[in-house]
Amino acid sequence: MPELLSIPATGYGIVHMEKDRFVNGNILYIESHAVKTINLSTNESWLIAGNATDRGYRNGKGNFVRFHAPFSFHQRSSTEVIIFDSMNSCIRILSRLTNLTMPLAGLCITPGNKDGNFTTTRFSQPEKNVEISSNAIAITDVKNNCIMMLDFALEQITTLVQLALPLVGITMKPDSEDLIFSFSGGLGKVNFRTLEVEYTTETNYVGYRDGTLDAAPRTGAIFSLKPEELLFLSNKVMVVADLYNHMLRIVDYENFLVSSVCDPAFNGSLSHIRAGNITSCRLSYPRSLLHMPGTNRILIGFHQSLGYIEVSSSPTTPTAKMTSTSKVQPTPQSVGLPVKSSVTTAHPVQLECE
Repeated sequence: MPELLSIPATGYGIVHMEKDRFVNGNILYIESHAVKTINLSTNESWLIAGNATDRGYRNGKGNFVRFHAPFSFHQRSSTEVIIFDSMNSCIRILSRLTNLTMPLAGLCITPGNKDGNFTTTRFSQPEKNVEISSNAIAITDVKNNCIMMLDFALEQITTLVQLALPLVGITMKPDSEDLIFSFSGGLGKVNFRTLEVEYTTETNYVGYRDGTLDAAPRTGAIFSLKPEELLFLSNKVMVVADLYNHMLRIVDYENFLVSSVCDPAFNGSLSHIRAGNITSCRLSYPRSLLHMPGTNRILIGFHQSLGYIEVSSSPTTPTAKMTSTSKVQPTPQSVGLPVKSSVTTAHPVQLECE
C-alpha cells in the first residue's frame, strides 16, 4: 500500500470514513470541518465541501460551505450524503451531483431538544449514526444524552432512549436488533424494538483496563473518555478506537472479554509512533475505523494522518502489523499507565477479517 494521507495538526483529524458510493474505489471521509474523498491507489484526495481549518455555518457549494465539527455522515444513496453537523446542532444534506450543501433537519446554530418533523425537530449535538433499516438511522445527540431515530419515509425524528451517561459512539450488532453504544468509560446496548438498555462494562470509572465484558466492579473492562468508533468485524468481534488510550480495543462477544491492540503504556506522542506486533505497536489518537472488504486491513483515522493496521491470526496467537504514516524515527520511551483503577489482563481474541 502507498504511503497514506498526512494532515495538518489542526482541528479534529479524520473523524469518520466510509467507502465512497459516488466514486468507485475511493474513501469518503471527514477531516475536521471538511468532507473529502481519497483514492488509496494513487494517494490523491479532493475536497467535496467545507474547509478543514475554517469552521462556521454557510450553505452553498464546495469550499464556500462551512461546517462546525461534522462528526459523521450517512450515504443515503450514491448521490446524497447526510451530514451530522455536530456543533451547528443540525443535520445537512450534500448532493454529489450538484455539490450543493443545504439544511435537512433541525435549526442550524440553534440547539435544542425536541422530537418532530425535519423542520420542527431540534438537536443539541448530533454526532454519530448507524443504519437500522432501509429507511431509518439511529443518531446520538451527545449533549442531550439520547439516541434518536430519523425516519426518512416519514421525515420524522423521535427519541428512542434517554441515557444517564455521556454518549460517544454507536453501531449495530450484526444479525440482531441491538444498538451498541459507547459512553465515557465503557459500552452498553439498547434493543431498538424493546428499548431495553443494558450497560455491558463498568460504569463508574474512566481509564484503561482489559477484562470482562461485564458491568461488575473490579473485573469489568474500562475505556477512556472517548471510545469513539465502533466497528464489527463479525457478529462476535468488535473493534473500538479508544482515542485517549491510544489503542484499539477488541471486544469478544463469544467469550465476553475485552483486550487491547498496541502498547497501553503510551502517551500518544507523534514522535514515538511505531509499527510492530499486536502488543508493541504504538498509535496516536485513533478516531475512526474502516474495514476494507476482502482484505485484512483496518483503516485508522488519526489526529494527523490516515494509516492502517494489518491483522492476521494463527490457531493460537493473533499478530498484527501496523503501518504508520509518521516519518519520525521512534525512540525508546517509558510512560505511566493512565488508569483510575487496577489493571487486569484479558487474553486477546483471535481476529478474523471477513
